Amino acid sequence: MPTTETPEADLTPELIDRVMKLSRESLGRLIGLALEHLDGPDDDPVAVKEAMRAELTRRWELIRSGAAPTYTPAEAIAYARERLRQRKPQ
Repeated sequence: MPTTETPEADLTPELIDRVMKLSRESLGRLIGLALEHLDGPDDDPVAVKEAMRAELTRRWELIRSGAAPTYTPAEAIAYARERLRQRKPQ
């Protein structure tokens, strides 16, 4: 099976060992760079906008049809407060 990785990009035990020895700060920067690379400029803004519009339309239809539950602001706040109260050590 062909790969697009170059030999320098192989995930070797030595590379893994070096990464695992990075400081938290350096590891965080490396992860951020890797995520930027994955989400990079190849994303088509028009396609992203269309996908978001389709997802919002799908969710709106679920709400309108009654298939998705809805809550008042007061219910949502009460729920959040109760969850926070349950997490606090007594």
